[in-house]
Amino acid sequence: MDTACRLAGFVGAQALWHLSTGGPLTPTVAFESADGQRSMAPLDPTTTVDQAHDVQRANAGGHPVSALAHEAVLGLGEGPTPTLVLYIVDHAARRRIVLGVPYSQEGDFTVRTLQVLDLTSVTAGDLEPLIEAFFDGVEGHPHGKRLWGEHFDARG
Repeated sequence: MDTACRLAGFVGAQALWHLSTGGPLTPTVAFESADGQRSMAPLDPTTTVDQAHDVQRANAGGHPVSALAHEAVLGLGEGPTPTLVLYIVDHAARRRIVLGVPYSQEGDFTVRTLQVLDLTSVTAGDLEPLIEAFFDGVEGHPHGKRLWGEHFDARG
């Protein structure tokens, strides 16, 4: 699951960087092979979130891990909040984590505190090293560490 979380951190950083430029986000599905090779599923701008989930579930390449990133508006404390949602899957172990990264495109782009939205076959006690792996992935992105550092707002 560490590998899946690192992949998701990288994909999440890429998605947030894209959102910070003001653009909409096409759902993105990334896979990582057992030998560490990363690939993106070829999705077009008309791809729906449900179709992206189908691509992730189908896992046509038989990859051990994958991450799906998409935009959503969720009710997180302050009412409807734009949120980057990340579905992180370890296909071999049948484990899943769903994370949300609330953000704002109003005024200066702002990234808010990471939220755990759902766990499947992962306990709360397993989370700390997995969240660390996620942020290792963020830091591996050329813009991720800077974007998160310069635009972070600790409000949920």
